[in-house]
Amino acid sequence: MNFDWTAVGLLSLDTQGKIRFPKTGLRPGIYRFDIELEGVRQIYVGETDQLERRLQHYRTPGPSQVTNIRVNKLVVNVLSAGGTVHLSTIAESAGLHVDGSPVELSFKGKAERVLFEHAAIVMLALCSSSLLNARI
Repeated sequence: MNFDWTAVGLLSLDTQGKIRFPKTGLRPGIYRFDIELEGVRQIYVGETDQLERRLQHYRTPGPSQVTNIRVNKLVVNVLSAGGTVHLSTIAESAGLHVDGSPVELSFKGKAERVLFEHAAIVMLALCSSSLLNARI
C-alpha cells in the first residue's frame, strides 16, 4: 500500500475559539491530524466519503458524537496552548499491489477507505506510541 500523505495545512482557532480547517473539498479520502504540543506528538487517522463535511463534525460535534467531542477538545486545547495541528490527506484513491501488480483503489467505496484507514493505523502504531486512535 502507498501512503502518500498530502499536507493540506495547519488548523487554527477562529475568533469564537472554534476549529478552522484548511479547505479540502467534498471528495472522499482518509485524513490524518499530526498534533504537537511541547515536543509531544500525537497522531489521529480517520476516513470519510466527504472530507470537508467530516471535518465540520470535529468543529461542531453533536452531543452524541463521543469521538468528535474528544478530538475537538484535544485540538482546541492544543491550539489554545500554542501547539500545532497539521492536516494531511490521501484523497480520491490510493495504490497497492495485488499479486505483484499495482492496483489503484478508488475511495468512493467505504470498504476501500476503511482498508486504507486501518492499514495506516496499523503502520503508524508500529512506528509510534502516540497514535490516538487506540485511545479515543
